[in-house]
Amino acid sequence: MRRALTEEMLREGWRRIGPDFAAILYYAYFHGALNLYREYFQQIPRKEDRINLVKELFRLLGYGIAEVLKVAETEARVRIHDSFECQALKNAGEARGGIIRGMLAGWAAGYWNAEYGEITVREVKCVAKGDPYCEYIIRRAKT
Repeated sequence: MRRALTEEMLREGWRRIGPDFAAILYYAYFHGALNLYREYFQQIPRKEDRINLVKELFRLLGYGIAEVLKVAETEARVRIHDSFECQALKNAGEARGGIIRGMLAGWAAGYWNAEYGEITVREVKCVAKGDPYCEYIIRRAKT
């Protein structure tokens, strides 16, 4: 029931609000993920262990399977297989990962010790537009 309810909320949000719905989701999930990272994940000494824990949590919560392709000082690339969000919005013809983009941005901000305005995320592949998986490029503004 929870999945069906969430999927319908996503479809109706996009239908009634349009692209602004993605901005709302992004903002909310950015701050939620950043707070979670700072509260819990930052306590883990090794950054590699933090990444592995985030990936596992992502999977356990049913968001999809996160494959971290790259993590550097100011850029990361993440592929999401079976994104629950974009699967619900299949055939939209355009990228629709507002929740996932926000979570990845929030976790990246925590990882890089950055703030909201310093992180950008671009969804370069998306199941909702017909790609086999979703892929995101996350960047931190140089400080």
